[in-house]
Formats: sequence, structure tokens, C-alpha cells
Amino acid sequence: MKKTLALVLAVLLIIGMLSGCTKKEETPTGGETSGQAETTEAGGPETWKTISDIQKVEGLYENEKAHFENLFVYAFTVDGVIYRAIVNLTQEQSDALWALDIFDENYDQQEAEIIGSTPISQLENLTERIPSQSDLNTAWVGKTGEELLDAGWTVGGWNLLEKQFYLDYEFFEYSVIMEGDLQVNENDDIDAEEAIKPLKVKTIEFFSLRDATWDLMPQEEEWAEPEEGEGEYLAGGWMNEDMYYSMPSYELDPAAFKPMEKASETLMGVDYEPLALLGRQIVAGTNYAYLCKATVVAPGAESYLAVVFVYEALDGQVEVLNIVPIDVAAGNEEGDITVMAFDPQGSNMLGSWSVDPVNMQAKEAGLRLTDEEKDTLTQLEDVFKSCEAAVNSEHVAMYCLANQLVSGTNYCYLVMESETEFVLDYIYVDLQGNVELTGMRYFDYPLLIYVGQE
Repeated sequence: MKKTLALVLAVLLIIGMLSGCTKKEETPTGGETSGQAETTEAGGPETWKTISDIQKVEGLYENEKAHFENLFVYAFTVDGVIYRAIVNLTQEQSDALWALDIFDENYDQQEAEIIGSTPISQLENLTERIPSQSDLNTAWVGKTGEELLDAGWTVGGWNLLEKQFYLDYEFFEYSVIMEGDLQVNENDDIDAEEAIKPLKVKTIEFFSLRDATWDLMPQEEEWAEPEEGEGEYLAGGWMNEDMYYSMPSYELDPAAFKPMEKASETLMGVDYEPLALLGRQIVAGTNYAYLCKATVVAPGAESYLAVVFVYEALDGQVEVLNIVPIDVAAGNEEGDITVMAFDPQGSNMLGSWSVDPVNMQAKEAGLRLTDEEKDTLTQLEDVFKSCEAAVNSEHVAMYCLANQLVSGTNYCYLVMESETEFVLDYIYVDLQGNVELTGMRYFDYPLLIYVGQE
């Protein structure tokens, strides 16, 4: 009997608890609210008043930081949600940020001291702007590549084997599988925009945040002809060709190198083999920055790296703005990136470094490789993946540019540290196979454009 009574009471208690969970209460305004009051989780969006508040959140991932004349933009991910914080800057703060040395090891701390306690003027949930899978399918599946391009989509990268294209639209990048006849030439090269036009979208899905500032970018300055002798071509900001898995390289996208090919016709005495398009700048026409392997046309000449700046006018005429040879061996030196510039006709500053560039994204892009090329690429991939410091920094290797035989081997990799920054990683492998990141230099190529010019 006691057991039966206890069972009945337990059932009644459970029923009472369940009814309590669904009970509604009157609010002070006469409306209804759930019986369980909403609470703000400690460290959640309601508590983020400054950038410093955000940076204290556990599990934070920084997506992007950007500084305009009167704005500081900070994009980050917490618990799978992408946010964007915007801070209005005073002129004094803006000037102080511009004055910072990005190569200073205390840069982040100095930046935080300038803007960390400034109130956030706008906090947005960017994840809410990602279209649903249903909306993506309805809007784009079955559309041709040409229709996407006409609608404002741009090609960010591709995997030829899978007919997979990474397409950019507004804030985000999408992974798109196309179907149809993909046209390539005998070298498996494509003009991406032309190749995608007749193809149709088979599947499309969100891939990643592309640019948290696309709707905030300042208007480009109005073009004005430079005064005689000024030689000034820069007007807008440089756009890095920061395609994580297919940064434009000659073997993948020869169309992006037509200005370089035209300019090469005027260059004598040195053979410039284009490797990658680092970035472009829209002016009255377009400036381009190409990373090249350069070799003096002479028996036994050693190759070196160079950044070639080319201006293409609106009428298609091209002009070489500057050619800056790069001393790989100077990568671990302190100071500005310009210390890496050198005179290839002078003393041999490369030491025992051998410039032998290898495209680290060749497999990802579906390039056809010989067995020897596959073996070399696999070895270089193993070295990079074994470097914990580089992997933990989420670096993505674009090229292995050079190597140096010492007691072991040094390697120099061109990598993407974020969606906006090129970095040179110097990795050492000892004779026992131990791997160490020995140096890292930001490769801020626009700073080189006036090197050596009066």
C-alpha cells in the first residue's frame, strides 16, 4: 500500500512539474511571457561594450580586422556565430593607428591600447545574413555561370577535377559545384570567368566569411593626373589576391597575367617567369603586382625572386612601374620589408639559398603533375604540416619559394595568414627530421612599389 501511494504521489508531482513548465504569466504590461525568464549568458553579446570585452571571450576566433579613416571593424566568431563590431574613431585614434608599425611584436597590444576601451557603435550578427540552404537552392541551382557573374558574383578559386568553384558574393564565399562541359586548354589552364559562363549550378552552399567590410569600403579617390615628375599612380587600396586555395598563378589562370606578358616584351636581359598575382589596385586603369622568378640571361646565372609592378591603362597600354628583387636570405632580419630588396647585379646576397618555387596548391587545384613533381610537393607538404607553429597559426601555404642546405634544410614558404595578409614562413628541418618555425615576416608588397626610386 505504501509503495502504491508513493507511486501515485510521484506521478502527481511529475504532472505538476510539467504543467508548471507550460504555465504562462502576466507581464507588467499585460502581455504574456514564458514562465522561464530569459537570461543573458555571461560573456554574451549583451555584455560586449568594447573590443576589449570581446577579446576576453573564451573560444573567440578572429576573422578580420580593418581600419578606415574613421572606422575600426572587427569580425569574429563565437560558438559558431559570426559577428561584426564597428567602432567610430576620433581623428587622434585614427592617426595613432596609422602610425603603428605592423611588424612590431607588440602591435596587437598597442592597437588595443588605442581602441580597446572605445565603445562599440554597432554590433551585428553576420550569420543571420547567410541565406538559408533552401533560399540558395531556389535562387541559384540551375542558373548558368554567366547569370551569376551578371548578378555580381566573382570567381575566387576552383578545383578543376570536381568542377568546384569558390564564388564570392557580398560578405561571403560559397562552394559551388557546376555541371557541363568545362573548357580547358592543352595545359589544363582556364580563364575562370569565361570557363564558368556556360556551366550550370548543380549544388551551392555557404563556405566562409569573405569580407566583413565589403559594404563599408571608402569610395575610391577621384583620379587626377600626377604632376610632372611625381610618378604617383596609387589612388585606391590594393586588393590582395588572397584566394586561399587558388591564388591566381600562371599555371592556373594565365588570363590574369596578360598585362605582365605585354610588359615582358619591353624587358631585356632578365627572364621573368610569373608565379603569382599578389594583388591589383584600381586607379585610372589598374596596377598589378606580380611575384616572379627572375633569371639574368647569362650562363650559370642564379635565379632570384622579384615583385614586378605593372600599370595597365584604360586603353590597354602597359607600363612597368617598378621591379624589386627580393633577397630571401634577409627574411629573418629586423626592420621594414624593404630590407629584403637587393641589387641582383651586385654581390650575391642570397648565400646558399636556392630559389626553386613550387605551387603548394597544385593538387588542390587539380593540376597534372609528373611523378617527380608529386614527390617534391608531398615532401614540402609534409614539412609544412609538421610545423606546429605554422599550423596553429592557421597559415595556408601558397608557394615554397626557396630552400637552403645547412646542417639540415631551411625552407621559405609564402603563406596566407588571414584573408588579407601574405606572410613568409621560414621553417628549419634538422637531420633528425625535427621541424621548427625559425622566422616569420609579413610580406606587405605594396610597400615595395617605390623602392629604389627617387
